Amino acid sequence: MGNGAGVQSPIAEENLKSAFENLGNEDLDKIIAALGTLKPDDLNKLKSVVKSVGDTTQDKDPVAAAGKLTDEDLKYLSQTGLMDSLDGCFRCALKMKPLDVNKFAVDYFSGALEKQKRLVLISSDAPEPEQLMACVRPTGDMGAPIVTAIYDFNKDSAALIKQIQDLVAEHGAFKTMALCCHGKEEAIPEAENGGAALEDSKWKILNNCGVQIGGDAASDAGAEDILQAIADAVTVRVDLLSCSLVASEAGKAWLDAWEKKIGKNVAASTDVTGNTEKGGDWILESDGIDVAQVYFKKDDLDAYAGTFVRGPDRQGWTQDKDGMWCAPPARASLGISQEAARNRAREKMRERSAQMDRNIAAVRAAQR
Repeated sequence: MGNGAGVQSPIAEENLKSAFENLGNEDLDKIIAALGTLKPDDLNKLKSVVKSVGDTTQDKDPVAAAGKLTDEDLKYLSQTGLMDSLDGCFRCALKMKPLDVNKFAVDYFSGALEKQKRLVLISSDAPEPEQLMACVRPTGDMGAPIVTAIYDFNKDSAALIKQIQDLVAEHGAFKTMALCCHGKEEAIPEAENGGAALEDSKWKILNNCGVQIGGDAASDAGAEDILQAIADAVTVRVDLLSCSLVASEAGKAWLDAWEKKIGKNVAASTDVTGNTEKGGDWILESDGIDVAQVYFKKDDLDAYAGTFVRGPDRQGWTQDKDGMWCAPPARASLGISQEAARNRAREKMRERSAQMDRNIAAVRAAQR
């Protein structure tokens, strides 16, 4: 250090960031004195650091960001209707819950999403599949048709995969698909299962082809190919109308792993899916999706008596937080349980919508 102040080595920009990260007011005099000794190149580096870290509110606080809009920014927002467009995209994304937000936004603003159809694919093993098909609305909320099809539960995986691929070839990729089939084999009352919920189970999409959920066993041959064909057929979300797929920790882990693998959202149920008088509902609790509103005609669906529990009719049975089936002490308690589930799903949607409204209101307030 005894070579004199005039000989200075270059200062790396990352070192400047580290040095100035936690400075307080008492250090200002020292900073001012030090600036006089900096070489021009180092001073430019310092300016770059200050500029890059100076705005700590960027992309974090919408209210603070709105307060920094210039008159030109506000004029642009007013002329183009940008906030209204973003508002519409935001609300649609909250409703559909895409994982790939960038692709979703491209499809939304290009008009491709509006044109994409929905698909309701029903297992022939489901209760009264033709009646359920008749419950499906002709068009979805964005105006595109909802396609319906029944697949043969007793055929092999290749036949189901071909059917899905043929539907895509005819109609294009679907924005969402509702797969309607019975739930896992372990969906049995607690008394029949020794009082414990099974973590090792198989979800049979076909009579001879099941997806292993939990445990060390493997899925049946062709099962993973079916899942991939389903994923490839949609652009946004897969809705699984099957009882109790994510009632256990193993089910939740399986769902998370599948979502990460395919890069698309998958919604599933923690309880009975189907007729409310038989202990079911039409909410996919993993994402708060009310499939009755997305795919079906309300009056017709109310008359549909089926549920997607595999095995004997479980009218009145409910599940606890660990996925175990329990007989309710009274019929009235079942209604309270189902209503509570619906209320929780609605509350989550209201909270997300309210936060979005607050963010947009902050920007619009700056325009006035």
